[in-house]
This record gives sequence, C-alpha cells and structure tokens, in this order.
Amino acid sequence: RKAAGFTNRAMLEARDGATDEDRILIAEENARRMKRFGEIAKSSGVAVESVQKRRALKLREKLSAGAWYQDDAGNWVQK
Repeated sequence: RKAAGFTNRAMLEARDGATDEDRILIAEENARRMKRFGEIAKSSGVAVESVQKRRALKLREKLSAGAWYQDDAGNWVQK
C-alpha cells in the first residue's frame, strides 16, 4: 500500500496506512514543492495554481501502475 498519492495540485497527500514518519516526510516534500512552484510562478508571471496544475498533469503521465492520484474533479484514481 502506498503511503501517499498526488493531488490535482501536484502535492502529496497521505493515504490510509501512512505512518507518522510518512506524514512528516510528506509535509517536508510539500513545503519544498510550494517553494519551487512559487519561484516558477513568479518568474513566469502566472499564478501558483497554474504551475501546480501543469505539474500535476506531467506527474500523472509518469506515474507507475498502482499509484494513486487525484483527477481534475478531485476524485482519487489508481493508475
């Protein structure tokens, strides 16, 4: 069972079975992602949400079978 899935904003979200350690790692990774998304948005002159949506689409394409992700409507889907 995977500890996290990708949201439709390219963030990680803890899934059932995630440990406290998993949740800490997820929070740290999400903080790094938000910092990077902010940098990209600022340099591109677009909203952070736009950067996140684009990244989420790219992540979905690269996910391996069995990985969880959120579709554009917010539903969780297993690839």
